[in-house]
Amino acid sequence: MIRSTLVHAILWSSLLAGACMMSADARYIAELDSIVKEHATEQQAAERLQLKFEVYERGKPSWDSLQAFLLREPADSFAKLREAVSKYPRILYHTTEWRMTWVFVDEQGLVRDYLVSSQ
Repeated sequence: MIRSTLVHAILWSSLLAGACMMSADARYIAELDSIVKEHATEQQAAERLQLKFEVYERGKPSWDSLQAFLLREPADSFAKLREAVSKYPRILYHTTEWRMTWVFVDEQGLVRDYLVSSQ
């Protein structure tokens, strides 16, 4: 009986944790969608998301490291990022142990799109 109760407690805890993570992810995506819709600046995006981004900028050494990253990845992965590299001069990057966030910034410093992928 105790073992059955423990198993049920573990299952419910796992379900609750998963639901909380999905809710947090949904809020995160909604905030990113809002940032894109409003054409927020990259500074506003960082403040709203409360993140410190690594910045890749065309013509700077950081851009070369972004290109090197893409060369190491399979050609069919990160299609949206590959397209953004040819379109946008700045790409912001943040990673956690669960996800990577790429924010695409135009010539005026405005956020135009993003990519969130699992790690």
